[in-house]
Amino acid sequence: MKQNKLVSNNEWFELTYPKHWTGFEEEDGTYMFMDNDDWKGNLRITAMRLETGNIESKEKYLKKHLNDELSENERATKVRLGDKDAIHYSKSILQDGDSLEIHYWSMGDKTTLFICSFTIDKDRANDKVVKEEFEHATRTLASIKVRDESNER
Repeated sequence: MKQNKLVSNNEWFELTYPKHWTGFEEEDGTYMFMDNDDWKGNLRITAMRLETGNIESKEKYLKKHLNDELSENERATKVRLGDKDAIHYSKSILQDGDSLEIHYWSMGDKTTLFICSFTIDKDRANDKVVKEEFEHATRTLASIKVRDESNER
């Protein structure tokens, strides 16, 4: 499958995402990806750079954050996304009369914490095309690479 590449505006990270998706920055540090022609879900990625401490303390904080997320949410499970550990869970909500299913991931790498979500129409959750879109979302998350701080502007 053909891919687009995104380097975050602050140059903290890069990733690849499907060519049929549109990607854009919603607000500072939050990016959204989706197929504008045939919406089957949307992926949001928020990156937060840890500013204080050395690399070891930042990595310790990220690990603690994931462990806290796992212990505080009974639906959460530990998963692997590319070369990163992540915590994943999902829940259903009703928003403006629409029944939605939202998948959440927390993951960290080096000096950056990522909070991510993929939202779909719950009534279409078992559709083949929606399941494929979910797979695109997980591959996009797995492709995230944190850039060295020396690469930043």
